[in-house]
Amino acid sequence: MTLAAQVTDGTVKSFQKISDTDGNFTAMLEDSDYFGVSVATLGDLDGDSVPDLAVGAYFDDDGGNNRGAVYILFMNVDGTVKSHQKISAIECYRPRLPIHGIAYRHSR
Repeated sequence: MTLAAQVTDGTVKSFQKISDTDGNFTAMLEDSDYFGVSVATLGDLDGDSVPDLAVGAYFDDDGGNNRGAVYILFMNVDGTVKSHQKISAIECYRPRLPIHGIAYRHSR
């Protein structure tokens, strides 16, 4: 997954790749997890004035083959990951909530 900061004329000012090898993201990913298949901004969850993200991993295998997961990424101002929380079938999961890792929409 690559984040890009754009300026008003549409040009890219900077970018930051986020993967298990870049962007200070410390989770273990497999290529087949499809990390980054969906991304949603969540606002500032941790009170540091930097918007945080929800990132889907559609084919994550926690709890079974291709069950899916969502990563909550707490971001730094430079676009790198400060910390993360995985939500999957075996991590921070409530059994009645479907976790597919495709898209979750924040509604007001």
